[in-house]
Amino acid sequence: MPRTDAAIATALERASSDIAAAARRLGVAFAKGELGLEKDERHAAAFYKRAAAAGDAGAQHNLGLAYLSGAGVRPSTNKASRWFRAAANQDYAPSLYNLACAYAYGTGVPRDADEAATFYRRAALLGDANAAYALGRLEPDAVAAREYFVVAARRGHRRAAAVLEGHD
Repeated sequence: MPRTDAAIATALERASSDIAAAARRLGVAFAKGELGLEKDERHAAAFYKRAAAAGDAGAQHNLGLAYLSGAGVRPSTNKASRWFRAAANQDYAPSLYNLACAYAYGTGVPRDADEAATFYRRAALLGDANAAYALGRLEPDAVAAREYFVVAARRGHRRAAAVLEGHD
């Protein structure tokens, strides 16, 4: 049992985090029809919202995807970008990549190639193969582009591997 204020605060913070993670997991279960639950995108989005509001980066990302596709919520590229940004602020690589794509194509945010490249770099540094591949595509210097493709291919990116083999 926690006996000090600091221990109690830590325990409460951990419980809050555990609850957010559980809500995200239930959202995934509803989205996929797992754990004996019927597939229900509206319930999934509701659980993502709870977990996202509590700061769970995975739920923020999933909620961004829901808004992007309209899965269980009214589609909104602006809301999608906001949730991707919330997760990206926690260095959640998939959201960094999605936010980079949003800036690259002007989806829910103003089109901005420099901003896109910044987010692609952050995602690539965190291990995102898609981001490394995108940087290779954007890079005008063939030698530097090849380095990005090598990184992406080593992380399992098939198109990057095809580029390196001369098939793309």
